[in-house]
Amino acid sequence: MTDKEMYKDIAPLSGREAKDGAVYIKDHPEFLEHILLSLYKSAEKRNPEKLHLLYKSYDDVVRTFYFLLGGVKCWQDFQHTLVTSLIMPLVIFGTTDGVTVEGIERIDVNDAHVFISNHRDIILDSAFLVNTIMQNSTMCVQATAGSNLYINQQAASYFGLLGCVKVFRGLNLREEYEASKKLSSYIYDTVTSKESSIWIAGTAGRAKDGVDKVFPSIIKMLSLSHRKELSYTELVKKLSIVPMAISYEKNPNDVSMAKEIINSVLSTTHIKRPIDDYVSMVRGISKYKGHVTISFDSPLEGEFSSSEEIASELEKRIRMIYKLYPFDYYAYDKVNKTDRFKDRYSSFSEDEELKKFKSLKMGVGTKVLEAYAAPVASKLLYTEDV
Repeated sequence: MTDKEMYKDIAPLSGREAKDGAVYIKDHPEFLEHILLSLYKSAEKRNPEKLHLLYKSYDDVVRTFYFLLGGVKCWQDFQHTLVTSLIMPLVIFGTTDGVTVEGIERIDVNDAHVFISNHRDIILDSAFLVNTIMQNSTMCVQATAGSNLYINQQAASYFGLLGCVKVFRGLNLREEYEASKKLSSYIYDTVTSKESSIWIAGTAGRAKDGVDKVFPSIIKMLSLSHRKELSYTELVKKLSIVPMAISYEKNPNDVSMAKEIINSVLSTTHIKRPIDDYVSMVRGISKYKGHVTISFDSPLEGEFSSSEEIASELEKRIRMIYKLYPFDYYAYDKVNKTDRFKDRYSSFSEDEELKKFKSLKMGVGTKVLEAYAAPVASKLLYTEDV
C-alpha cells in the first residue's frame, strides 16, 4: 500500500480531500453541466433508444450525477459510480459509432499493470482505458497528467477525482529530478502493491502530427527510484508494462492540432495558453470521434539493457496494434500521391470526407491529412501487412 502522506501532492484524491473536491464540483457546476448537456443532446440524436434505457431526460442525468457525487469518498468511487456508469456511456452513445476492444485476453485484467500508450486526447485516452478495464474487472486505473492542466481549483478537483497522478512541469533541473524520483517511487509502490494500474502516455504531450513515439525518458523515470537494485529487465517484470493503443477514427482536435504545428513553425513566440488545453478537453469529450478501438498487447518480456531498448520495443508494438481506419489509408495515398490502398477506402465519398477541410488556409488541411497518414507510414516501417 502506498504512503498516502508521502505522495499527497501528486496522488489522486481520497478521504477528506475527495469529499471536498466533490463539494467543489457541486458548487461550481458550469463546466460539468455544459459537458453533460452537450453529451446528452448528441446521444439523444445518435442513439436515443440506448440513451433512454438509462435516462429519460437531461434533468434525469443531472440529478443522477449529483446523487452519485454525494456518495464519493475517494477517486475509486468516482471512477466506479460516475465515470464508467454515467459519463462514458454518454460519451460513447453521443460521440462515437461504437467502441471495439482488441487483445484484452492478452493481459490479466485483475492484475496491476503500467499501461504505456500513444496519446491523442487529453482526457479520453485514459478514460476509455478506465472504462474498458473496469467493465472486465474491479481493478482501477490511475493516469498521469501534467501539472499544467491543473489551472484552477475546479480542474484540480476533477483531475484528482478522475484518478490522475500529477506530473510537475516547468521545474528547474534539481526540482525535476526530485519530482521524477517521487513519481517513479509512487508508480512502483502503487503497481507492485496491486493497489491500482497506472496509464502513462509515451510522450509528454499529444502526438499532433500523428507520429506515435515512446520517449526513453519515460522509461528512465520509471527506473529512477529503484535503479540501484533493479536491472531494466527486472523493472519490466515488476511493473508488468503493457503496450496499448487507442485509435480514434476521427480526431475532434485534428484541425486545431494542425494549426498548432503550423503556428509553432511560423512563430517562435507562439505560447500555448492554459485555456487552449481546456478548449481541447471540451472538444475532445463532446465532439464526434467515429469508431474507437482500444488495443492491448501482451506485457513486455525479454532481456533489456537500456531505456532506449525498452522504449523502442514499446513504440514498435504500439504502432503495430494501432487500428487503421479507411480515412487513414486514404490520407496516406493522398499525401504520398499513390493509390496503394484504394481498396481500403472505396466505400466512402471523397467530397464528403474532405468538405470540412475546404475552407482551411495555410496548409492546415494538408497537415491534417499528414497526421491521419502517419500511423500507416509508422506501421509500414515494420510490416507490409497493414
